[in-house]
Amino acid sequence: TIRGPAGAHGPIKLDSFVRLAFRGAARLVLDEDGELPMLIHCLENSRACNSDSSESIGRQACLPEEAAAIDVIFSRYPQTVKVKSLPLEEDSDKITLVEGLREMAVVVVS
Repeated sequence: TIRGPAGAHGPIKLDSFVRLAFRGAARLVLDEDGELPMLIHCLENSRACNSDSSESIGRQACLPEEAAAIDVIFSRYPQTVKVKSLPLEEDSDKITLVEGLREMAVVVVS
């Protein structure tokens, strides 16, 4: 589950808009067993993007439902998506997901 600290950069609300920070900021892949989605990114440390070390790349397991919501954000780039329109059942899960993505610097929230 992708989680971020609440209020790290101001509150995220259901009426907030979210978009991918830039094309290629992250990608969704399946884990080594081909079962669980993984979010791959290297934005928390820009030096990591230029490194050959796989340890410097961020890998975050996510639930299939979260992967579907993340895919909506990715597929809408460069447009924004309203947080409340993300395909998760609970509003609190929508906010928590976006907080986690923002903490990883994968998305921009307005």
